[in-house]
Amino acid sequence: RAAVGQGRIIERISLDQIDDLALVRDRTVVDAAEMAELKNSIAAHGLRLPIEVFRTEGSRPYGLISGYRRITAFRELYLLAEDEKYASINAIVRDPETIGGTITAMVEENEIRQDLSHYERGRIAAIAAQQGAFHNTEEAVAEMFAAASKAKRSKIRSFAMIFEELGDMLNFPEGMREKDGLRLAQGLRNGAEARLREVLGTGQGIDAKTEWGLIDAVLTEQADAPSD
Repeated sequence: RAAVGQGRIIERISLDQIDDLALVRDRTVVDAAEMAELKNSIAAHGLRLPIEVFRTEGSRPYGLISGYRRITAFRELYLLAEDEKYASINAIVRDPETIGGTITAMVEENEIRQDLSHYERGRIAAIAAQQGAFHNTEEAVAEMFAAASKAKRSKIRSFAMIFEELGDMLNFPEGMREKDGLRLAQGLRNGAEARLREVLGTGQGIDAKTEWGLIDAVLTEQADAPSD
């Protein structure tokens, strides 16, 4: 019982008992090639690292903290092979004290295993604050990325602002370079939001390159305007 309470016991849990989306996920894109590689590895050698879950009061008794790609691979293998060995997965049941703790744990796991983009970091911090896990985005960034440098947290706050103000308009934000994102954040601070929303709303940004082209034109237009 002590070992279970300390999260030191690996349990075998049926996939249909786990809610993959009990928490909004920090990673927004799963690379198809990496997923195929992971499935091949699991099929050949089994699961090397258990996922982490927490108990919920929803329709499924467990919510996923970390291991989204691993459980997705298991679900796809089960559909493909219909083998019962993929119908359940090794998991450690965690008992975080607050929802903020579960989101922070998820972010920490992805930061260690597969680096998040700046936009993904800013997005999850903003959503955690919106859902009430933290008082505001500033606190979310400070708590969830406590190990990061001051400069890195400042960048994450800039990308969080991009998500808050333009997240519903951007179709390809994950491909945004760091320097471009920081430039966009500065443009938003200087009052470019309305013009950016107008331009992005035309639907002309059909891929990451053309979408940034629309944004770049607005930011250049703003920079060329005479100052008050």
